[in-house]
This record gives sequence, structure tokens and C-alpha cells, in this order.
Amino acid sequence: MARLVAGDIKDELIAPYVANNSDILAECDAYLNDFVRSKTNAAHGLTDVAEPLPYKLKGLAVAWVCREVCGRKAGTAGAAYRGQEANSDKYSTKLAYFSRLVRDLEEQITPGVLLGVSTSRVIGSVQLKRG
Repeated sequence: MARLVAGDIKDELIAPYVANNSDILAECDAYLNDFVRSKTNAAHGLTDVAEPLPYKLKGLAVAWVCREVCGRKAGTAGAAYRGQEANSDKYSTKLAYFSRLVRDLEEQITPGVLLGVSTSRVIGSVQLKRG
């Protein structure tokens, strides 16, 4: 069973596509598993991540699904918003936003966020005094 459900996608343009195509949620799980393995040097997988997903990881999963849908649908919605290029469409516009969001969230997530454990440790300490 996928970690995300169609109801997790709140974007009104993308939600109907996800509701009618649940395969993308399974693809998202495969992506998340690969992401967790890359962040933990293949020591852990998606099964080692707590359920429900940590907040940032769920945000990454939602952004990834939205990015994938926009990538697949880009160019299919001919109606451009005011001020956009004539060859641009709403999926292409959102694709850029979700691509940046995925990149930013991937950089923020650490093994500690994924596994719920602190990965830092104190090596030594220095006592500071005033005066």
C-alpha cells in the first residue's frame, strides 16, 4: 500500500489526475525508497521510516507527485494565463515551481529526519567563562 493517498494531493489541477491514476502513488513509494536509501548510504529503506511519514518527507512526496504529473501533462493545456508566453501552459508553469520545491526539500531532509533519530554527537566541549 502506498504511503500517500490521493487525498493528500490538494492542488486542484493535479488532484483529479492522481485520483484517476493511482499508479503514480506506487511510483512515489519507489522514489521515496530510493531517496531514503541514498540518504542513509543504503543502510535503510522506506520500511524503516515511521508511519505516518515525517512532515518534510510527506511534503517531498506530495511535491514529487505534483512535479511528475506536471511533467507528464505539460503542453497539453493550451490555455495560458495572462502575462505568460503563448506556448506556455498551466502545467508547465507549475512544473517549474514543483521542481524547485522537490530540490529544496531533498536538500533539507537528513537521515535524522527520515529515521527519527539524532545523527549528531558531541566529541568534546569547551567551558567558556566571562570575566
